[in-house]
Amino acid sequence: GRSDIVAHSLGTRVVRLALADPSVPCHGRVALLHGADYVAPWRAVIAQRPDLAVFNACSATDMVLRFLGQWFAPEALRADVIGYQGLLSDPPAPGLTEHYVPDSARLTDDHWIMPWPEVRAWLKSEVRKERTAS
Repeated sequence: GRSDIVAHSLGTRVVRLALADPSVPCHGRVALLHGADYVAPWRAVIAQRPDLAVFNACSATDMVLRFLGQWFAPEALRADVIGYQGLLSDPPAPGLTEHYVPDSARLTDDHWIMPWPEVRAWLKSEVRKERTAS
């Protein structure tokens, strides 16, 4: 059946580790909100699962992800973070939707308004695509 996943911060890493295992079924959509995980492994998962629809909300003003996430990468001295740079997919991967949260969505210096209206609109559009295709 259908399984949709919504993950925030380090939860995006948990989801990526699960989806990297080909024996884990996922026949749904994945919404990533301000993810504290790295771009390269997510791009590999998206490439492995071309039927997966992914919504990635990120913010270029997220200083926590910019400094802590980028500069404390385990595999390298520095790595791009999905919640800060986005998934950097050029050309865009099939099924990938990126949403850059505007700076005006900030509540305080450290907290952003979660893009729930955008996530809901994306989920609805994906459902419409499925209904049209069947």
